[in-house]
Amino acid sequence: FRLQSRVHGKFLLSDVNGQICTSDCIPNDQGQWKLIKKSPDIFSFLIYTTCGKNQRQLSCEGDGVNTILMQEQDQWYQYSNPSYFWDIELLSGELCFLSSPGQDRRLSCHPWSGRLSMSSNWKGWEVWRFIEAGNDHVRISNWTHQKKFLCSDSDGTVWTSNNHLGSWEMWKVERAPNGYNGVVLKSVSHGRFLKAAVNGSPVSTSPTFDGFSTTWHTDAGHRQSFYISSVCQGKRIGSSESQVYITSNRKAKEVWEIKQQSDGSVSLRSKA
Repeated sequence: FRLQSRVHGKFLLSDVNGQICTSDCIPNDQGQWKLIKKSPDIFSFLIYTTCGKNQRQLSCEGDGVNTILMQEQDQWYQYSNPSYFWDIELLSGELCFLSSPGQDRRLSCHPWSGRLSMSSNWKGWEVWRFIEAGNDHVRISNWTHQKKFLCSDSDGTVWTSNNHLGSWEMWKVERAPNGYNGVVLKSVSHGRFLKAAVNGSPVSTSPTFDGFSTTWHTDAGHRQSFYISSVCQGKRIGSSESQVYITSNRKAKEVWEIKQQSDGSVSLRSKA
């Protein structure tokens, strides 16, 4: 694979002496990197490339980054130096509403304070991004506040945190037990279940499964609503009460709801 900066589009390269640089293009085989996972249970990798006749692995020493000669592949796992290993942090993930079926309300993040509550709305503050963190664990961030991550402690307190690399921000999604329809969100660190705010209580975690209050429904963040754009013109289909038209706008009249029918086809319904 290749490593390319999202900011300036340049590719990461290494020369035969281990010097790291970036380039607008990839000459020959330079810039081709490979991954070796440290172990099945650890989401860390060796990142290496072929330079001439040798393989060189990406290494972090102090404030600098370079590549060093790589040992034989049957010996790499013996490395104990953490400077040889890299965590790959995913920035994308599934967008979902988290609804409590017992009250038909959604987990919401306050637009300024990050405070958690339950809301009847279906808006951006109620959309959450599920980001894979390895070992079937996820981190959960708010869509409109990307730096706000769902966090909990051993006493059951739940809040949003700007720290996304800690263990208290790790969750596991499992099917709800005892015949309940939905999923549970379980703290990896504390083994407690995310619990909706009920009867004035705050959003919290429960040490045991507690029925509907710890059961959640995950609905797609787009709610099956889409813009339908022409590839050649970059314009969208819009609809009014009297006509269908093409426009460069991205407003409510250009939103379409896609519903699957029993015969496998889909219908397009204007949200205008």
